[in-house]
Amino acid sequence: MATPEGFDRDPELVQAFYNARRRQLQQPEIQPNAAHLALAKLQDALGDRFLLVTQNIDNLHERAGNTNVIHMHGELLKVRCSQSGQVLDWTGDVTPEDKCHCCQFPAPLRPHVVWFGEMPLGMDEIYMALSMADIFHCHWHIRACLSGGWVCSRSETAWRAHRGTES
Repeated sequence: MATPEGFDRDPELVQAFYNARRRQLQQPEIQPNAAHLALAKLQDALGDRFLLVTQNIDNLHERAGNTNVIHMHGELLKVRCSQSGQVLDWTGDVTPEDKCHCCQFPAPLRPHVVWFGEMPLGMDEIYMALSMADIFHCHWHIRACLSGGWVCSRSETAWRAHRGTES
């Protein structure tokens, strides 16, 4: 289901899955946890020298107070035009009747999430930030998800080489 091919095969099933997640995220009991709040305090202390790169597709970092966030796997509360890629804020359900009108011909909307086989978002910005970083910390705890581990491994190697600590 979490592939472009799955969406092409059964867009209603895929939209129903993400609609349920979107509704769940907006429930009052879903709140940022202590880690989200701690990262917001860190950003407060470091200001524009802080960049948070996350694989999470929720908005809990922003709700905790973070403003400088890259969602490398997309965002649940956004959709994009399946033709142009234009991104729109979206808090409700998405139906097959919902179309983006940014193109000459209205195109279906898809969740603004990175599916298996797609390139993570914001990679140029992530690598640029790493090249200027004094401190790099990669907390990658989901070993089944290859893109995060690839970014951490590749980014740490590039960062160390840039800082002259790679042999």
